Amino acid sequence: GGRQEGVIMFNAGSSLISRSDRRLIGKIAKAYKKRGGAIRVDGHASSRTRDMDLFRHHMVNFNISLSRANAVAKELVRNGVPQNAVFVTAMSDSKPIWAEVMPKGDAGNQRVEVFFTN
Repeated sequence: GGRQEGVIMFNAGSSLISRSDRRLIGKIAKAYKKRGGAIRVDGHASSRTRDMDLFRHHMVNFNISLSRANAVAKELVRNGVPQNAVFVTAMSDSKPIWAEVMPKGDAGNQRVEVFFTN
């Protein structure tokens, strides 16, 4: 649960944060400083991977979702959010919000969602 504060989008296979997303993360950090509590950072991946076995597919998607969440968490901390107030989860490709029949769907699932949890 919690209130969603922002969504950061990523390119395929990437955990690099864009300049505009850095500004969004800065705004989230500023809002956190006013309210306190905790922040949950959920990393996501699209389900599309190159031709690979199921185990490797799951590990690749888990790892990229974790890398994305950690990149956002690190940026929040760099903006003054206490490290012990940031909780990271790696959702892999388990919670798509877009059907992936089109590349736009893949892109929509390559994201990190940031929530205030209390």
